[in-house]
Amino acid sequence: MTPPSLLQWLCWILVVFALMLAKPALAQDCSVVRYGLALGSDSTEYMTVRSGGACTQTVTAPAVGGLTEREVMLSGISLISRARHGTAGVAGRSTYAYKARPGYVGPDQFVVLASGAGISSRVTVRVNVVP
Repeated sequence: MTPPSLLQWLCWILVVFALMLAKPALAQDCSVVRYGLALGSDSTEYMTVRSGGACTQTVTAPAVGGLTEREVMLSGISLISRARHGTAGVAGRSTYAYKARPGYVGPDQFVVLASGAGISSRVTVRVNVVP
């Protein structure tokens, strides 16, 4: 059996570093799946948060009524339904935040109201709190 070449050693080293840097999806404290907000229509976002972890998300609005996305500025968001197993709140003009209660694992949910261009939309945030 011949010893590995220098190129083979370098390839293995790169693979090891890549594996060390890669994180499984549930190892992250926060991930959000967005389906896009269309002002005037309600939408849902799905968030996964570690127990005791926190997550923030910025709400953006796509083009509406002939205006480009840059022209549609959110005038603000507000919390209209609280989370039951964590703390949800508004963290700026277009950002909401959620912090899961330590020790809790399971579903949670809250609702924010996004307003802009004279119209508004309810964004239901369904949260999955994982260990």
